[in-house]
Amino acid sequence: MRITFLSFLSVIACILLIRFPQAVFPEGKGHHEMQLSAIPWESIREELETNGLKGIVHGINPETRVYVFTWRHPDDFFRQYFFPMVPDNPEAEAQIRSLKRHQSVTVRGYLMDPHPDQRHIVVESLDPGPPWEPGSPNPGRETPEGFSGHHKAPEKTVTVTGLVHALAGEGGLFVMELADAVFPVIVPEAMRPVTLWRGDVIQARLVFREWPPHPRHMTLAGEPDALTVLDAIRDLHGREMTLEGPLVLFPDSPVLNRDIWAVKQVDENGLSRYFTLFNFEDAADQARIDAMLAGWWEAAADQRQAGRNLHINPAIRIRVTGKVNQVAVNQANPTLMIESSNIYRVTMEQ
Repeated sequence: MRITFLSFLSVIACILLIRFPQAVFPEGKGHHEMQLSAIPWESIREELETNGLKGIVHGINPETRVYVFTWRHPDDFFRQYFFPMVPDNPEAEAQIRSLKRHQSVTVRGYLMDPHPDQRHIVVESLDPGPPWEPGSPNPGRETPEGFSGHHKAPEKTVTVTGLVHALAGEGGLFVMELADAVFPVIVPEAMRPVTLWRGDVIQARLVFREWPPHPRHMTLAGEPDALTVLDAIRDLHGREMTLEGPLVLFPDSPVLNRDIWAVKQVDENGLSRYFTLFNFEDAADQARIDAMLAGWWEAAADQRQAGRNLHINPAIRIRVTGKVNQVAVNQANPTLMIESSNIYRVTMEQ
C-alpha cells in the first residue's frame, strides 16, 4: 500500500496530538506538566543554591504580585513545571517585577513547600536574559476589586464566575482566571480531588485566606455546592461548530516556533476562549490558511491590540466552521480543525 506524503503528515499529526497534545498549541501552556514524583528535585535544589536554575518567565503581574517561573526538563521540552516565585528581599522583588513574559532568567534561592500540590521558589537573586518583544503595546490589565492584594478583600466569602486557568497536583489546587487576574484556589481535603479541565467555565464560592497577604489566595468553600461547572470544555471535543469573532495571533516566542492563528469567543459571562485554527490533514491547505490570515492581518496591523501572550485585531472579524479538538486536561486552548474554504471574513454589513 502506498502512503502519500500528506497521509504521512496526517499520521505524524495524530501521533503528536496523542503523545504531545500541546506541541502545536500556543506558547506551550498545557504541555505535560510533570507529576511531583517525576521531577529531579535534588538537582533543582542544587542548581538553585549554587549557579542558579535556568528557565523562562511564564507570567508577571505586579498588580496582583503573581510571579511564575517555568522550568523545563533538560531532556524533554514537553515536560515542564510551573513555580510561583516568592521574593526573599526587596531587591529580588524589584528584579522580579521588572521581568517580562517569556523572558529567559536564571534564579538563585531555595524551594518552599507551602502546599503538597505546588512547590514555590524563594528567590534571593536572579540574572535576567533578553526580554521577549511581542511587537505591540499591552493596553494594561483589568484586576477585579479585592483581588489585587494591595487592599483588604471586600468580603470574607465571594461567589465568582470565571475560567479554570491551570491545574496543579492531584486535584488539591487549581488556578482561576477572573478578568486579567489569576489566583490560586486551594481545595479542602474533604472535597479532593476536583475534576476540572483547563478552560472550564466555573462558578465557585471562595473564602479569602488571611495568609499569605499577597498574592491573594483563596480556599474553595467546604459546602458540596461550592463548585459548579457551567460549561465543560471537554464536552466540545469532536463537535462541529461555526464560530465568529475577532482574529487572534499568538506570535512566535521563545516557547512557540511559529505564529498561531485563532478566533476569539466571548460567552454570556464576558469570559474569553481562543480557538486555534489548524488543518492537520492537509499541509498545503494549512499553508493557504496561514497566508490568507496573514494577509488580512498585515492589511490592518495598525489596529492590533496586545493581550498577555497574544494579539487581537478587532478590525478583522472572521467566521469559521470546523471540528473541535480538545484532548488534554491542561491543554492551553481548544483547537478548531478547519479547511481554508470554511474561513470567511465578516464585514460590518454582514
